[in-house]
Amino acid sequence: MSALTEAHSEAQVEKALKAGADILGVNNRNLHDFTVDMGNSIRLRNMAPADTVFVSESGIKTAEDIRILYENKVDAVLIGETLMRSPDKKAALGALNAGIV
Repeated sequence: MSALTEAHSEAQVEKALKAGADILGVNNRNLHDFTVDMGNSIRLRNMAPADTVFVSESGIKTAEDIRILYENKVDAVLIGETLMRSPDKKAALGALNAGIV
């Protein structure tokens, strides 16, 4: 079994990779002021080897967000708030999936 190692910055990604992480989750939310920068995943993805499973976390709200992440070699997304706030979870998930079809 492998564990997802979460990182927020370049230094944390470097540390995780040196420790042998093969599944890397990158949080797009700044934990100091709670702003979200989707570019964080894209910048940090470029630091990880292609065979590292890369998961983008936080702030993913639209199919366009998912499409952009996919085009930048992000392997998976972790979506919580967007689905939890939606009154129709199934419709929201369908709309998000449109980004990768």
